[in-house]
Amino acid sequence: MIYSFDIFDTTLTRIVSSPRDIFLLIQQELNGATDFFSCSLKRDFFKMRLRAEWMARIYKKTEDVTLDEIYLAFAKLYSTEAATIEFLKETELRVEKLSCRPIAETIEQINAVRLKGARIIFSSDMYLPKDCICQMLKQVGAYQSGDGIYLSGETGYTKRSGNLFRHIFKNESCLPQEISHLGDNVYSDIFIPSMLGVSVLRCHFPLSRHEKNLRQFTRKAKLLPSLIAGISRTTRLSSLHQDSHKQTIGDVSCSVIGPTLLFYVWWILETAKIKGLHRLYFLSRDGEVLFKIASIINSQRGYNLDLRYLHASREAWCWPAVNDIGNFELSWMLDLDDNLGWTVESISKRLDVSPHLLLELLNRGSLNINSVYTSLNFSEIEHIRKLFCTKEFQQLIQPRIDASYRDTVAYLRQEGVFDGVSFALVDIGWHGSLQYALSKIMDKEGGRPDGGLLGFYFGLDQKRTHQYKNDQSLSFFINSNREYLKEDILFEVFVAAVSYRTKGYVLTNGKYYHQLDEKELISDSWDVQLQQDCIVDFVSSFLSAYPTNCWDIEEVYSVLERILRSFIFSPSLKEAQIYGDFCLNVRFSEGALSKVAPALDLSSLKLPRTYWVPGTLVRSRMAFLLLLWQGVVCNSRLRKLCRELYLRLQNSKS
Repeated sequence: MIYSFDIFDTTLTRIVSSPRDIFLLIQQELNGATDFFSCSLKRDFFKMRLRAEWMARIYKKTEDVTLDEIYLAFAKLYSTEAATIEFLKETELRVEKLSCRPIAETIEQINAVRLKGARIIFSSDMYLPKDCICQMLKQVGAYQSGDGIYLSGETGYTKRSGNLFRHIFKNESCLPQEISHLGDNVYSDIFIPSMLGVSVLRCHFPLSRHEKNLRQFTRKAKLLPSLIAGISRTTRLSSLHQDSHKQTIGDVSCSVIGPTLLFYVWWILETAKIKGLHRLYFLSRDGEVLFKIASIINSQRGYNLDLRYLHASREAWCWPAVNDIGNFELSWMLDLDDNLGWTVESISKRLDVSPHLLLELLNRGSLNINSVYTSLNFSEIEHIRKLFCTKEFQQLIQPRIDASYRDTVAYLRQEGVFDGVSFALVDIGWHGSLQYALSKIMDKEGGRPDGGLLGFYFGLDQKRTHQYKNDQSLSFFINSNREYLKEDILFEVFVAAVSYRTKGYVLTNGKYYHQLDEKELISDSWDVQLQQDCIVDFVSSFLSAYPTNCWDIEEVYSVLERILRSFIFSPSLKEAQIYGDFCLNVRFSEGALSKVAPALDLSSLKLPRTYWVPGTLVRSRMAFLLLLWQGVVCNSRLRKLCRELYLRLQNSKS
């Protein structure tokens, strides 16, 4: 038995979403070349190359054309010198070789067939020369010496006409029934060979829905969206994920999260370079995957920044930052908007004090709370917030403040925060609490920079962002103009970390280490490591394919917005189920896990708390309400009204 494999989109694929977009990569190289080439060639090579191939096919004498014939037509059409034509051909061959990636599933099948000792051949309707195709197949681990390669450009016959298969029968001295062919094209790889008597199998490795979503950009001959979609696809197909759970995480990581975080971190490094910064501190845990991305960009693109991962958390930094109780302290001690069923017991966990001592203190006022487990209403919580500002309460928490301050300052000194080097903080968002806390700690210690601290964020809630004195906070996206950023919990999932939360610092053998909360609840069923690995693979592949540090920020925004809107507002059922089941800690220190988007149980009168309404609607088979929800999101006043109504319903049902 002879096993035949189609080449493109079966055995290997390219890093662009459409084969013709290879010419955009070449055009980009020409733009970075010397002034030897004309302006029209640098500007319009994509269109010129497409037209040359079209002309070559019109005047072809066989069923297909060769690369030499295409560039012969190019030379005639545009009166191009021989040296330039030779350079363009060599560039195209080099770019084609650099742009190919393996399809893991097919490579696995080829290896399995090879172990049987069967003959393997490859076939394709392709104008590239045989030696180029051979090198590409070797690169992806598909070709070995002795394998057959049959190309339409070389033979003059195409699979589409059936004549290439007839040529294979003759050249291999075999009957059609002795060949098993695997390919992706329904007509050329399935219908035609099956009509000739060949045993056929179809493989199908299409663009994901998010990658297809970028096709409107690629139709306008834009390289960036084509690269994002293409590299997302090649990253997905370069590894095997057997179950649908891992496949969905891989798809979203490569096509949504990877591009989003790549350009966020790249923007940070570019801005840091412009501002003359020397060091960036990536704050745990949201900074875990951001730090990995930045390390890759920093080393490959020569930014030469000092990148450091700083273990931090609100619990570790907010306590030592306390001087007196103000709006910032109340925002993390007891947030009125954080309506999660407060009790004296849950408040005491956040404050790290005895629940019975706290209950005694609260009942000295006008409150009459029966038990530490009694649910508190809004008026009681508001009264408690006022009691927090009293000297009596501050005396209760002062030992906690003093103990954490000493160790925190020592850890920060050890990590170089106080050594006078210009630096900025990096986090995902949304209120700048850690930057505010660090700035207060440095001010208390007398080591705060005169120009204040600078923080980089993916997004900021402008109405609730904390800013200490003359600190600065720069946001990659502005929330007020982009309603999808209001689903901020999803972005927390995007940067989910493998490590536990930092609860403080401890001195061991003369060095300070971060103290992990190993009792913290984590989502065991969710593969965070897989998500991070896929993101890093996408970033590495994109940087190897995109040779310049220059990109149009407005084009990046338009591409990312299209991706994010699609995922956030119109998730697939599988995406809604898997990302909706992600469990995270939504409180300061209690370790209570909540699902991002639980399904609605219509048989129950209790409404679940959801942080991603479209996800809940889709997985509850109520996607028809998505348009209504999007209308609510776009209207801030209506959104606030619906939120208040939702919370009231929750309270009345509990």
